[in-house]
Amino acid sequence: SDDWSHFQNWLEFGLADFLFRQAEMPAKKIHMLLEVWATSLLALCGELLFTNKKDLYHIINSTSIGEVK
Repeated sequence: SDDWSHFQNWLEFGLADFLFRQAEMPAKKIHMLLEVWATSLLALCGELLFTNKKDLYHIINSTSIGEVK
Protein backbone atom coordinates (compact mmCIF):
# COMPACT_ATOMS: atom_id res chain seq x y z
CA SER A 1 0.00 0.00 0.00
CA ASP A 2 1.06 3.62 -0.47
CA ASP A 3 -0.23 4.76 2.93
CA TRP A 4 2.77 5.90 4.96
CA SER A 5 0.60 7.87 7.43
CA HIS A 6 2.68 10.85 8.57
CA PHE A 7 5.45 10.14 6.04
CA GLN A 8 5.40 11.34 2.44
CA ASN A 9 6.68 8.05 1.03
CA TRP A 10 8.63 4.85 1.73
CA LEU A 11 11.99 6.64 1.46
CA GLU A 12 11.08 9.10 4.19
CA PHE A 13 9.72 6.30 6.37
CA GLY A 14 12.76 4.08 5.75
CA LEU A 15 15.22 6.82 6.66
CA ALA A 16 13.31 7.77 9.80
CA ASP A 17 13.06 4.11 10.82
CA PHE A 18 16.77 3.56 10.25
CA LEU A 19 17.95 6.69 12.07
CA PHE A 20 15.54 6.51 15.00
CA ARG A 21 14.89 2.81 15.59
CA GLN A 22 17.72 0.82 14.03
CA ALA A 23 20.74 3.12 14.54
CA GLU A 24 19.23 4.97 17.53
CA MET A 25 21.09 8.05 16.31
CA PRO A 26 21.02 11.06 18.66
CA ALA A 27 19.30 14.24 17.45
CA LYS A 28 22.57 16.21 17.11
CA LYS A 29 24.03 13.51 14.86
CA ILE A 30 20.83 13.32 12.78
CA HIS A 31 21.01 17.10 12.35
CA MET A 32 24.66 16.90 11.24
CA LEU A 33 23.93 14.05 8.82
CA LEU A 34 21.01 15.88 7.23
CA GLU A 35 23.05 19.11 6.92
CA VAL A 36 25.93 17.31 5.18
CA TRP A 37 23.51 15.36 2.99
CA ALA A 38 21.57 18.46 1.89
CA THR A 39 24.76 20.42 1.21
CA SER A 40 26.24 17.56 -0.81
CA LEU A 41 23.10 17.25 -2.94
CA LEU A 42 23.28 20.94 -3.81
CA ALA A 43 27.06 21.01 -4.35
CA LEU A 44 27.25 17.77 -6.34
CA CYS A 45 24.01 18.20 -8.33
CA GLY A 46 22.52 15.08 -6.78
CA GLU A 47 25.59 12.83 -7.10
CA LEU A 48 26.47 10.66 -4.13
CA LEU A 49 29.38 11.47 -1.83
CA PHE A 50 30.15 7.76 -1.48
CA THR A 51 28.78 4.99 -3.68
CA ASN A 52 28.79 2.39 -0.89
CA LYS A 53 30.48 1.46 2.39
CA LYS A 54 33.50 0.06 0.54
CA ASP A 55 34.04 3.44 -1.15
CA LEU A 56 33.72 5.26 2.19
CA TYR A 57 36.14 2.89 3.97
CA HIS A 58 38.63 3.09 1.08
CA ILE A 59 38.75 6.88 1.35
CA ILE A 60 39.06 6.75 5.15
CA ASN A 61 41.81 4.12 5.01
CA SER A 62 43.70 6.07 2.32
CA THR A 63 43.85 9.17 4.49
CA SER A 64 47.02 9.87 6.41
CA ILE A 65 47.28 12.29 9.31
CA GLY A 66 50.82 13.29 10.09
CA GLU A 67 52.79 10.09 10.59
CA VAL A 68 49.68 7.95 11.05
CA LYS A 69 48.23 6.04 8.12
